Amino acid sequence: EDLIIPQNVLANVGQMTSIPISGGTAPYIIADQMDVRVATVQISNAAQDIPSALKITGITAGETAVVIKDSSSPPKITNTNITINSSSYSVTFSCSTS
Repeated sequence: EDLIIPQNVLANVGQMTSIPISGGTAPYIIADQMDVRVATVQISNAAQDIPSALKITGITAGETAVVIKDSSSPPKITNTNITINSSSYSVTFSCSTS
């Protein structure tokens, strides 16, 4: 069975997003990450009734990608592109004088 993970992930700075990992042979590992300054990426491997997931936390706006591989021999490999947007909220100040 192929290793399956969403190919494109969007998150915001300061936001933690979790996406499912399925297929292949657990446990899964992160083989490479292109730009560690943009996001932290961790794998939480399946435990009891909790499925495996890739946990992404946005650090700064930008793009990175991660390569995930499973434990089969030879390993199945896939990647996902991650885009981190600046904060999703904004503050507007309005002043009036009379």
